[in-house]
Amino acid sequence: MKPFFVLALCLTLFSCTNPTSGASGPLTSRAGLASWGQYLYLVGGYDASGQPSPAVWRASALNPGHWTKEANLPQGVLSPAVVAANQQLYVLGGQTSAGTSAAVWFTYINPDGHLGYSNSVWQTNLRPLPESLAGAAPFVVNGRLFLSGGYTTSGPTNQVWNAQLWKDGEIGEWYAAPPLPWADASVTATVQNGNPGSVWVAGAKQLAQASFGPTTLPWSWSVSATPQSLTAPLLADTPSGILLAGVSASGSPLAWFNNGEGWQYQRLSDLQGPDAVVLGNSLWTVISTVPPLVSQTFLTARADPPLVAPPSGNMPANTAIRVTAFPGDQVTWTSAPLGTVPPDPTLSSSNTLWSSSSPAFPTVTGPVTFAFRAFRAGALPSRIVYASYTPLTNGLFALISGALTPGSLTLSLYSLTQPLSTGPYPVNQADYSLLVSQPETLTVAWADKNNSSAYTAPVALSLMESDLMTSVQLPDGSSFASRTDLSRRLTVTLQPGTYYLVVSSIDGSTGGSFGLAVGLP
Repeated sequence: MKPFFVLALCLTLFSCTNPTSGASGPLTSRAGLASWGQYLYLVGGYDASGQPSPAVWRASALNPGHWTKEANLPQGVLSPAVVAANQQLYVLGGQTSAGTSAAVWFTYINPDGHLGYSNSVWQTNLRPLPESLAGAAPFVVNGRLFLSGGYTTSGPTNQVWNAQLWKDGEIGEWYAAPPLPWADASVTATVQNGNPGSVWVAGAKQLAQASFGPTTLPWSWSVSATPQSLTAPLLADTPSGILLAGVSASGSPLAWFNNGEGWQYQRLSDLQGPDAVVLGNSLWTVISTVPPLVSQTFLTARADPPLVAPPSGNMPANTAIRVTAFPGDQVTWTSAPLGTVPPDPTLSSSNTLWSSSSPAFPTVTGPVTFAFRAFRAGALPSRIVYASYTPLTNGLFALISGALTPGSLTLSLYSLTQPLSTGPYPVNQADYSLLVSQPETLTVAWADKNNSSAYTAPVALSLMESDLMTSVQLPDGSSFASRTDLSRRLTVTLQPGTYYLVVSSIDGSTGGSFGLAVGLP
């Protein structure tokens, strides 16, 4: 059996006494917790009068005895999903004084940890959640933000939603992923070793694992029982494996580790979820919000993984990659063509370029996958962070050939001719806008030279979100990008918004014809 390298010592920080109001523990604090670089962010929860709080607090893992007050949220929330990714802090849903919320707020994380842009702090995402939702467990895989479980106005849900994190900080359109095998209002999630094939979600009685990688389609869940029924379950990816903790029905604290050899009981101090952060050789969990109070459990010394922004996806050509690391860590990186795995970064890797004072990481000039790793004196190396990018040279503009209106699936004749034939607009491509006013399932059907003599152009189709960078997600998790499917027919479920269908010539020829229709399945 592999040994567990965990020091089971739990310290209550920021206060040696009970909180000044309310009972301790996340079931009553109901705040969100996230980290970026060296900083912890405590968001929402109950205020001193027992109402949803808009408060946001920041503390450094290097100086955990001091909290700094950040700008309040636009509204007080309980049980929000809080995520730090893409150099932004995101707050999604939660329960307000009026009920569960679909609002999504975000703000920029400055290098010193302070939140806000130059002239404002909290931005409202243009695309709210598809439904009012609180208590959802968030995780990020391949540049996509997932929300799993939680509760809606109808009660506990097993729904899983996901959306791309856009380069400008906005969150893109929302798509349904395979639902959890069970519905639970109290869920927690983590990603083991940053591997998209090792996503874990836990509820009170069941565990689910999923494969959300681009090469593991279609996405699916497998399910197993927790070692014991838990209240306030907690999951965390630690150097010793996956940590599962919580409280038994009798109120006893419970904890187990799984390093690939099954769940092994571990005697730890009281740990409760749902939110937990592994940062600076420690596991941090929420105790209370008044005053801000968290617990610290020391773990095996391992460097924290570098934070990469943008995290993955289609990018404008020459996009610069930004990296944030824990103070004192050294970061190295390697790269390989997209679709292949880069060599593991080592301290002797030739691309040892990062420093906190003058970041010098690469730009995206071609389809590529980068591998980043952090190293810390006296500690294990961090897990490897992979980020994959595809540059798009014409994604910042579109000259619309026309608007598509869903109707019958009878094909209409179109041609690869843009309204202008001069300037940067290609004449071997046609762009069409598609306005969706309500959640709707639509089928895109087409025909071209390769499957019908009635047409003269061989074409590929891409359905893009309004940033003209992000491809629409298909039900199996794949992208509606450069599709040449033999069936010439794809069905998508879209949230309200404007989308763009890009039809491009496969062989570069201009002016050819093709058939196209958009309608109900």
